[in-house]
Amino acid sequence: MRGMLRAWGCRMTGAQPTVLIVDDSEGVCLTVSMMLEKHGYHAHAARNSTEALRMAHDRPFDLIIVDRNLGGESGLMLAEKLKQSDPSARLVMISGSESVRTEIEQHPAIRNSPILLKPFTRQELLECVQTVFHHAA
Repeated sequence: MRGMLRAWGCRMTGAQPTVLIVDDSEGVCLTVSMMLEKHGYHAHAARNSTEALRMAHDRPFDLIIVDRNLGGESGLMLAEKLKQSDPSARLVMISGSESVRTEIEQHPAIRNSPILLKPFTRQELLECVQTVFHHAA
């Protein structure tokens, strides 16, 4: 598995890929973190835009998973800001609503980001993450 992780193009060669999960639900952050950490990823969580922007500014992440709705904030706007500040950032949007597919079209910087619809299984999450890393390699 370690060799496969290197092949996925991690920003820190030889290290575990780092993933930032941005969701206002502590349960979602914890569940997604646990799913990813069981499969060799190092997960961090942010519960709002301010925290996510600070964390992304402080260190690079190999992948950022952003929920469409962050309480009263727009996860789509956050994702666009993250992509504008780091055009090489890899993003995955998560949402419980199919309407995210049309909403994302209004945000050119993130238009091509994959979307993972809630509720998703561990297998769906891992396949999505692996696909993002394979396309970036």
